[in-house]
Parts: sequence; C-alpha cells; structure tokens
Amino acid sequence: MKYQIAIGLPSYNEAERIGFVTKQIDRGLGKYFSSDSSLIVNMDSKSPDDTKSAFLATKTKVDKLYLEVGKGKGTALIDFWSFCSENKIPYIATIDADLKSITPEWISLLVQPLVDQKAETILPLYARNRFGANITNQFASPLVYSIFGERVRQPLAGEFGYSANFYRYLLQQPKIEATSKYGIDIFITCNALAGKFQILNPDLGRKIDKPSFYHQEETFLEVSRSAIAVTREILEKNKNSNVKKPITIEGYCAIDTEEFFPHKIEIPELLKKLFIQYKENQKLNEKYLGDLSEIIKRNISKENVNINVELWTDVLTVILKRCYSREFNLSDIDKVTRVLLPIYRWRVITFWIEVESKP
Repeated sequence: MKYQIAIGLPSYNEAERIGFVTKQIDRGLGKYFSSDSSLIVNMDSKSPDDTKSAFLATKTKVDKLYLEVGKGKGTALIDFWSFCSENKIPYIATIDADLKSITPEWISLLVQPLVDQKAETILPLYARNRFGANITNQFASPLVYSIFGERVRQPLAGEFGYSANFYRYLLQQPKIEATSKYGIDIFITCNALAGKFQILNPDLGRKIDKPSFYHQEETFLEVSRSAIAVTREILEKNKNSNVKKPITIEGYCAIDTEEFFPHKIEIPELLKKLFIQYKENQKLNEKYLGDLSEIIKRNISKENVNINVELWTDVLTVILKRCYSREFNLSDIDKVTRVLLPIYRWRVITFWIEVESKP
C-alpha cells in the first residue's frame, strides 16, 4: 500500500510517554484522515528502557513501523525523511515523543494545510512558560530574525509538517555533526526560509514536555553550532539575492501563565560553575569578544550576574560578525560556541530574575 501520510516519532528513553503520544496521533489520523493510508513511524535510537516495546504494544487503527536509528534526534529525522522519500509519501510530520499536551487536533493542524496545498512547511506556535524555551527566546529567534527579517517565534518547534518537496530539499542540504543531534530543528527552520517554501504557523496551544534545564548546555552547543553553520551556508549562497519569504500566521505566541520555575534552586551552584567556565576560556574570550570580554567580567561574579538584553545583543553581534566573515574557519565553531555558552546561561538567569518580579 502506498501511504499518503506518515507521522514520525524520534525517541530515546521514552517508554513512559510514547504510548500516549502514539494514541493521540492515531486518533488524529483516524478523525481527520484515512487510517488505511496513514502510518506512524517510531525512529528510536536504541533506547535501553525498551521504548520499542512500549511503542509496538500501543494499540492503534493506523499501521505502525519501528525503525532503529543511530544516536541523535537529527539522525532520526534524516532517516525518516529518507524512508518517506523512498516510499514516495507526499505529506509527513514529525512530533516529539515526550509530549504531555498533544491532542488529536495537532495532527490536523500539522498536516491538513499540506494536503490542501496551503503550505509546504508547517512551523507551529505554542503557548510556552516564560521560564522555558530559553534557547528559542534568547538565541534562535533573534538569530533567525537577523538573517531573514522574519519573526519566527518557534524556530526550535520540535513539531514540523513537511511536503515531499520540502523534506527532499532538506535531505540535499549540507549538514554538520550538530545537525544530527539537537541542531536539527534550527536546520529545518532556516532551510524552510532560505528555500522560499510557503510556511504556515498554526497555533497548537500549550506545549508541555520534559524539562530541558538539565541538558541545557549540550542542547545550546548543538543548536548554536548548527545555526551558525547553516546560516553561513545560506548567506554565502544568497549573497546576491533576497532570502526573505512571507509567513502566514494563524494564531499568536501566547504565554503559558502556569508557574514553572523549579530550577530556581539550582542558580547559586550554576553561577559558580559558569564563573569557572568563563575564566578557563579567558584567552578565547578576548580573541572572539575583544573589548566586550572586560565589560562582561565587570558584570559577573560567583554570586551575581547582570547580562542585560543590550549587552547580550552586543555579544551576539560581535560573535556572529566574526563567524560570518570570510576569514572565519568553520573548524573554530566549537571554540566560538563554548565562549558563548556561559554568557548565554548568564543572560537566561538575568532574564529569570527580571521576570520573576513581574506579574
């Protein structure tokens, strides 16, 4: 049978939640589309918690397929796109396997505009907690706006809808190691814009998933490395043309008002750790930040920090200008992002403290 729709679930150690997500997808496919021509695919990175059994044991009306893939979310998505290309599946979506808030309606919002030819790419909006989505708010969204002139509020959405033309385009684009990991989402968003695909931003409502605080460093390094690499490539390709592409927004980026700030207790120890990180990289800080390295030193300590939005903007401007220069060697991207890492985390802590005092 030739499938018309496939939904991909990348996973690693999601035995506890993947059953719920799979059931919601099954209900959405059955309600809005044809169960007989739809497929749910779990791309699992050899989870030791036996995510495979949890997925396959979930009863569905829609066909299911388990694919064992290599390590990393990006690897899982790339393998899924390749599978869909080989099987000529015209409409697909990918959904994180750790969601608590997914509903059957999400499937319609991610896929129906593709079927109706209203969009080639779906980049959804969510209501996010003000203490969450830190890489999105402090790094990814400003970077995308600076390159494309578009206010993409969720460039690291996690959930995406793809036409066949779009996912095949993604398969052809250059990738670095970080793209195979958490850097995949920014890679998707930037290529949707650079490739001038018609983009739709539907509102999915609240997004509740696993807290990302405890792997924030790893995630930031992979996202920032992927973002710099893909935007360098795009700028080089499009240096003589306009890369801007209009986005159709069907909702707004709301704030989830439910309080969620359990990591506040971690701030004192985190400040000490970041202070040490920054001092250890002093030579690199001076090389890549110039005079800003001294300004930052005056705004940090083991107990306090003040990286306001103006200073953070200056840091990003100086770093990215260097990264986009002809003299910059892409092999130095690891060093640059390690310089950025503690400053980014200080910026996030400064932001947390600012917004905590506001109603």
